[in-house]
Amino acid sequence: MQGWPGGKTDWILLRKMSKSRVNEPTDERLLIRMKDGDQQAFALIYARHAADLVGFTAGKVSSLDEARDLVHDLFVELWEKRDRIHLSNSFRSYLFAAVRYKIIDHFRKNGRQEYYSQALEILQTTLDNSTHDSILYRDFYTLTESEIDKLPPRMREIFRLSRQQHLSVREIAGKLGLSDQTVKNQLSVALKKLRPGIHRLVKNFIFL
Repeated sequence: MQGWPGGKTDWILLRKMSKSRVNEPTDERLLIRMKDGDQQAFALIYARHAADLVGFTAGKVSSLDEARDLVHDLFVELWEKRDRIHLSNSFRSYLFAAVRYKIIDHFRKNGRQEYYSQALEILQTTLDNSTHDSILYRDFYTLTESEIDKLPPRMREIFRLSRQQHLSVREIAGKLGLSDQTVKNQLSVALKKLRPGIHRLVKNFIFL
C-alpha cells in the first residue's frame, strides 16, 4: 500500500485528538489538501474521525478488532482513491456512508447468512440525521424501495411488516391470518428475490 501514512493506532489518543479542533482547518479544506497528496492532512482526517467510525462499526460486527480492521481498510482506500472523492454533503456524512457499505461488503465476503437482511436494515434504518436529507440518502432510499416494490403484493406486505415495522413472525402471522411457516417462507423468498438488487446497491455505493 504505497503511500499509506498509517501504522499502529493509539485509539485513546485519537479520541482525545478528535475533540480538540481549535484553529484546525475544516474537513473540506483537509480533503482538498489530501487530494494533492498531503499526508499531514490525511493524518488529521484520520485522527478526527477514525475513533467514531470504529465505535459505530463495532456495533454492527462481531468484535472491536474486526471494526478497527474495517475502518483501517476504509482509510487505506480513502488515501489510495482520494482523487475520486466527490461530496454531496459533509465529509463526515460521506465517511459514515462509506463505512456502512464496508460493513455490508464484509458480511457478503464472509458468507454471513444474514447479509441480505442486514444490508437492507443498514441501508434503510441506520442513516443518521446529518445524512437523512442528503442526495446520497435519498438515492439509497429510492433504490431500496424500488427493489422492494418489485416483490409480489403479499410478499411485499410481509417483508415491510418484518423489516420496516419490526413485527415478529408470529405477529405478522396473526395480523394477516397466516401460519408462522408461511410467513417464514415468504420472508426467505423475499430475501432471495432482493439479492441482485442489494448487490447492485453495494457495488454502486461502496468504493469501486
